[in-house]
Amino acid sequence: MQLSSLKKRLGDILVDVGIITPAQLKEALEIQKRSGGKLGTILSQMGALNEEVMLAFLGKQCGVSYISLNEYGDISPEVIRSVPESVVRHQMLVPIAKENNMLTVAMADPFNVFAVDDVKLMTGCDVQVVIASESEIKAAIEKYYSHIPEAQKQNNETVRTSSGQVSVSDDEIIGPLITEALEAKASDIHLEPNNRDIRIRYRIDGILYEKSSVTKELQERIALRLKAMGGLDTQKQHLPQEGRLNMRVHERDISIRISTLPTVFGEKLLLQLMTPMVFDLAKLGFDPEVLAIYKNNIENPNGLVLLTGPVDSGKTTTLYSTITALNHPDRNILTVEDQVGYILPGITQVQINPAVGFSFAAGLHAATRQNPDIIMLEEIGDRETAQLAIATVMTGHTVFSSLSTNDTTTETVLRLLATGIEPFMLTSALTMVVAQRLIRTVCPACKESYEITKSSLKGTGIAPQHLGDKEKIILWRGKGCPECANT
Repeated sequence: MQLSSLKKRLGDILVDVGIITPAQLKEALEIQKRSGGKLGTILSQMGALNEEVMLAFLGKQCGVSYISLNEYGDISPEVIRSVPESVVRHQMLVPIAKENNMLTVAMADPFNVFAVDDVKLMTGCDVQVVIASESEIKAAIEKYYSHIPEAQKQNNETVRTSSGQVSVSDDEIIGPLITEALEAKASDIHLEPNNRDIRIRYRIDGILYEKSSVTKELQERIALRLKAMGGLDTQKQHLPQEGRLNMRVHERDISIRISTLPTVFGEKLLLQLMTPMVFDLAKLGFDPEVLAIYKNNIENPNGLVLLTGPVDSGKTTTLYSTITALNHPDRNILTVEDQVGYILPGITQVQINPAVGFSFAAGLHAATRQNPDIIMLEEIGDRETAQLAIATVMTGHTVFSSLSTNDTTTETVLRLLATGIEPFMLTSALTMVVAQRLIRTVCPACKESYEITKSSLKGTGIAPQHLGDKEKIILWRGKGCPECANT
């Protein structure tokens, strides 16, 4: 099953092939916005779409078969017992057949990778998905699960792991966790084990906030599921690993980087959420005067432009926005990145692989052999890369890169000189240094105005001419509300 085969939203595809009209889609989306629910269900309730036609079409689009459970026949008790009732009800699925180590599962939502992974972990089987209507799945659950003895249900509530059996009677963790993090506009999710539980924290606008915790009993289950989804080796628990997964959440395509770190209390997991973005310099919050200077300098035919700042200060976003602004058919632009975060149309992107000797320096050297006009180097992190970047500029290329610093231009220049670069070469190559930080904004949902005197702003660094002639200045602050997590 190819979960990434739907490149466009379901509603747009249905319009394109003529199954529904644009007006019907608009009406359904308005209903969904007001009351929630699945788009296909809403279209069926409107009478705009036959459910069977929609499911068959959806199955064809994502490479799975559609079946009618009403016409399928009886399901064996052994197959039913393979997946516990709590899971089939929560994930809206039902197992229907098993052959050797392949378990076939009927699902209303074939894109629910969490459900598929749950079934894999619980059964130890490979899973083949078929699509069926939600109403028929509900009927099958009532038919086959209502008569299972309670003791037998309890025995099925386990997950097979390398160290034994772990209870899974709690509601699903990962799906709601990622959904909530996206709604909170978090960039990262930290899952940190300790001696009592697993602490969950979100990074929002560069600040970490503690959100919740889950019981220690779920630790291995969560780690196994995330590692399996990210293509990591589930048997390696004592070595750090990195992986990536693509998924669809509420009709949004997102990419998630997964990294693990073995600790004394088990594996710590970091999920970096990569949601689709529009890279536009005008929308990054630059002061207009600074933006004009920056745009003027990046158009130079050669030179080194460095973006500096602490980790997670938005340097990569600015780099992406910069080369997007410079992307024209008459320019050959290449990037050399640790991990490609976003695909940029019209730009050649290269991902390094230090494990096989393909470092930033090696990637930059290879890029210079591709007749480039502009090279984006994600980071200058060592002496060899710094010296090669300067040498590349001196041969007539434009290089954009970043440097993690806590200071501004002074530290940047000193660090480059410390790599052995001659001062005269640095002076010739370096076009601009941009020091940036992420600025936290006031929550629009709970902001309130207050007055402050001009004299109380002395020492803040605000120029007097920016304050005007009034003695009292009106500012805004947030009271704290659910929208901003009371921050």
